[in-house]
Amino acid sequence: KTIDGPGAAMYGAGPFEVSLSCTQELEGGTDVVIIPGGATRVLDAAGGYRASYDSLPVGANCVISETMTGGATSTKILDDTGAAIEMVEIVDAATEITLVNTFELGSVAVTKVLSGSGASAHKDDIFTVLLACVWEVDGVDVQLAIPGGASRTIVAGDALVFTDLPVGAVCTLSETDAGGARAVTMTPADGSDASRARVVIAAGASAQVEVDNRF
Repeated sequence: KTIDGPGAAMYGAGPFEVSLSCTQELEGGTDVVIIPGGATRVLDAAGGYRASYDSLPVGANCVISETMTGGATSTKILDDTGAAIEMVEIVDAATEITLVNTFELGSVAVTKVLSGSGASAHKDDIFTVLLACVWEVDGVDVQLAIPGGASRTIVAGDALVFTDLPVGAVCTLSETDAGGARAVTMTPADGSDASRARVVIAAGASAQVEVDNRF
């Protein structure tokens, strides 16, 4: 297992899981090979992110797939030359396969604007926003600890950026201190609730959120 990308150190610990299936051409037809020790292997820190399948019959054709990616943005399966493969033929020697999991990062940029006839009286006010993100990892929703803190302050005309968020995370922004605003409108809105924003993190991009406090 090779763990790559700008988010590898923060989000690439795994564990990961792979599965092997093999068939062998025999007289009379194709036989499904029973994998000694079972088809599934776990790749984790305790095992040095390595695993082996032993006692496979020479001549069998095997397909390896990654059944738990650890939330990786993308995955590749490579042979010992670095070429992408879908199948490997078992020979009378060890065959090395590398599974590369890449973890990309994105961000959320928040801009504060004021509107309404009383806006000018609040141009120096300090507002507080809160970001909450859920990241689905192998079918399980993980509540993220936001790097740098989930709660931030912002003033009118300013912008702040929540960085180092994993691709695919679904993030909701709310305002915990609206400074007594008559209404708060966020774009893009979280469904029918315009006082909150909802964005999905994309690779190498910043999801834009505008927070409008009306006085």
